[in-house]
Amino acid sequence: MKCPICNEEFTEQANLKYKTIFLCEKDGLFELTENGLSPMSYPCPKCGKYFLPYKHENGYAYMKCPVHGEFRTSIRVSFNFRKFCSEVASKPNRDPSYYTPGENTIRRKLVAKGLIENKDFFHNYRILATNNGQKHYYWLDFYLPSFGVAIEYSPSVWHCLWNRRASDNLKYSLLSKMGIQVYELTEKNKREWDQIIDRILGENRNEV
Repeated sequence: MKCPICNEEFTEQANLKYKTIFLCEKDGLFELTENGLSPMSYPCPKCGKYFLPYKHENGYAYMKCPVHGEFRTSIRVSFNFRKFCSEVASKPNRDPSYYTPGENTIRRKLVAKGLIENKDFFHNYRILATNNGQKHYYWLDFYLPSFGVAIEYSPSVWHCLWNRRASDNLKYSLLSKMGIQVYELTEKNKREWDQIIDRILGENRNEV
């Protein structure tokens, strides 16, 4: 299939959960609809609202947010991240019994420290936080209520792309106001996981 703008073959396509998208390195992302190929929007990194690009240049899509001004997004990064999100969404990520390999490693470490699952710690725990009257529901990878601690595991790419860091910072700030301290375990600090967990249990232990 060809790009409707440059008439060149698409570089790549991805069959997502509810739609098929196409990548053109020159002219951005397109999705297949009943009316044919339609250009895709990109989110403002500050407010999260989506806008259609007004131009593409050197592998970037350029958009204008009426509130936060001009911003740009890498076309390739956006394509890969949409694929990544679709793959994540296709798995039972909110099921307490479903563990990713990284989460399962953390679970084994907590059990080895003498903690009991569904008593001392909970996996994929849903919690409600409020911000200026607005409700935010979050899913915590691990929640240790007696320690006032949440342990979050995500590949570092998840935090870096698509403005996840800003979203995570808001989440962690709201949890902190609720008395829950958040610790991140990623592949970047994997060698330190044992020391971090020891510190969590030592510094935050109340009565287990």
